[in-house]
Amino acid sequence: MAKAQQEFTDRIKSLRDACQLPTLQPLPIAPDSDKQIARLLRNGAAVIGYCCLEDFFRNRASEIADIVCAQSIPFKDLPSALQRAGTEDAIKAVAFRANLAKKRGEDSEALIQEHSHYIASTRGSGYQLSPFSFASGRSNLELDDVGAIAKCFHVHKLWDQVALVAPRLGYGGMVDFKQELQDAIRERHAAAHAASHDTEIAHLLRTVDNAIAIAASWDLLLTVRARELGDTKAKHSDPETVHKRIDLRVIEMRQDGSFAEREESKRHAFRVSQDVDKLIADALSRAKSKNQILVRFTPRGQVSNWFV
Repeated sequence: MAKAQQEFTDRIKSLRDACQLPTLQPLPIAPDSDKQIARLLRNGAAVIGYCCLEDFFRNRASEIADIVCAQSIPFKDLPSALQRAGTEDAIKAVAFRANLAKKRGEDSEALIQEHSHYIASTRGSGYQLSPFSFASGRSNLELDDVGAIAKCFHVHKLWDQVALVAPRLGYGGMVDFKQELQDAIRERHAAAHAASHDTEIAHLLRTVDNAIAIAASWDLLLTVRARELGDTKAKHSDPETVHKRIDLRVIEMRQDGSFAEREESKRHAFRVSQDVDKLIADALSRAKSKNQILVRFTPRGQVSNWFV
């Protein structure tokens, strides 16, 4: 499992667990001081919930860029948006981050030197993109940044494709994920800056579910497309239909408590086991040999982990 995804799923699980704590619940009959404490905690959870996604998008984009770099594609042959991210955008972000480091009394010069090396490496082969290449030139990541990162890897019509991938992962229905992310951004800003704001528990729970659906769908689309960029034929595939080229292998819990592995397109299990860890390890090997992505579902039929 990718590091960015592991950190994201761990934090989202903690947020989901926190939403069940009595201290976060609205208290119709309670001292005003207790109500204020609960409100402040909910507001803080709203900020953290969006930060989970914010960090994931930036960190996972950097990991996906490493997939591209490892394929020895000449830098000039990368999508133009990815070239710009690795040079112009990285330079602007380094200046911004160095200024923040200086204000905190940290070594801004070392930061500049480190990331200048990444930027300079794009002049030749064996380049590596700076981790600051993706939406790192300001403090908060905005809605347009999520789509812009997708275009760096030649994924177009992102939200249309997310709407088609999410139901395959147990989410979706009539959900407008672009709007849900915008709502989470607005809630984060209000919770952080409006002293009287009161985040609702229902919003926090909805944010958890939508965050997983958005993160997993976005990751699958960008990862599949990143792998195609190094393939002579696949790199010319339609960037608006990447969702059709996502091939899933799934692990799901059965009613008897055992775990079944199957290909998404097939109803019958390839293998059934009580040992889910061994099943996942073996399934990962089979998924890799078939260029599939392994996903694990919760008993509710929603994705809990994906292995790219």
